[in-house]
Amino acid sequence: MPKGNEWLQSEFVAELKELAFALWDKGWGERNAGNISARLNPQQMDEWGVADMPATQWYDLPKPVPELAGQSMLMTASGAFMRHVRENPERDLGLVRFSADGAQFSPIAGYAGAGRPSSEMITHLLVHAERQDKGQSVIVHTHADWLLLMSHLHDQTSEAFTKTLWRMCSESLMFFPDGIGVVPWMLPGSLEIGEASGELAKTHRLILWAYHGVLAAGDSLDDAFGLIETADKAAMVYCQGRMAGTTLPGITDDQIKMLGKHLGVTPIYSL
Repeated sequence: MPKGNEWLQSEFVAELKELAFALWDKGWGERNAGNISARLNPQQMDEWGVADMPATQWYDLPKPVPELAGQSMLMTASGAFMRHVRENPERDLGLVRFSADGAQFSPIAGYAGAGRPSSEMITHLLVHAERQDKGQSVIVHTHADWLLLMSHLHDQTSEAFTKTLWRMCSESLMFFPDGIGVVPWMLPGSLEIGEASGELAKTHRLILWAYHGVLAAGDSLDDAFGLIETADKAAMVYCQGRMAGTTLPGITDDQIKMLGKHLGVTPIYSL
């Protein structure tokens, strides 16, 4: 294997490849939909033999992200098909380094064939900037079917959307007591949607982009994926109830309070 490509054989990349395929297999990753990123720690960079890889060309970010200054990140490529990541990781994945002031990035490995990081890179960076001190280093964005449909059927305020998901099944409060932040429709890949997502990431690990998809921050690939699975299951119950001609009452406010006390979690919104 060429020097500097050892990272492609890492356990983390193996897990990421399987996750990318799972996103497609669930029907969430149509064509080149979705993207994944992970902040890398110095130990990973050393183990992968890329800590000293040179930055050969710098590109300006739409907005400086000083919180990530000097850090490195693994990110899927712009245009990558999730179903092909495990077959072509050297093309569909890459490593980037951020400048000392957080205003620029440089690809240092991967992205074979003149590829570039995801077009939604700025959103990932602004969410990472808010979540890195809260223990989350992985971000997964995908087009989860039921959450997407629910954004067409439901009040798009974060509080109302969250409470409905909590009411649909007990696991919702268990895994996202911090709720789901909802961004109204904005231009995909824009700084505007990135800034709105970063603002919501101050309090939420799950962020829904109306009529588009969902983004989750996790402390591992499985954690981020599991958050989306849980929220999408609750959205499915809600949507199927609507399709049956009813609005399901679900778990009551008092029951949610009881559940929170039992689980030792505090719901972000009062009930």
